[in-house]
Amino acid sequence: MSAILTVIGGYNCNDLLPFLDWGLIRDNPKILCGYSDITALQNAILARTGLVTYSGPHWSTFGMRDHFEQILRWFSAVMFDTAPIALTPGDLER
Repeated sequence: MSAILTVIGGYNCNDLLPFLDWGLIRDNPKILCGYSDITALQNAILARTGLVTYSGPHWSTFGMRDHFEQILRWFSAVMFDTAPIALTPGDLER
């Protein structure tokens, strides 16, 4: 399985949209995970290819000091396990 994790938000990533090869993306599906400014890219991929993307951690998130262990557990479970995952508001205690 192949995946692409964004490094950080994609400010103005919508400027890339006219230059993307939607057929190539559709024919080579990969996990795309990130959040924030890449929302335009995620929505365009769904609209143009029907592929689902993930709103989740950026690559840089894995370098964060706070909550790293829990984020890694969630990410690993979502990407590699088949069991349902239930999250509740108290899962990340400050």
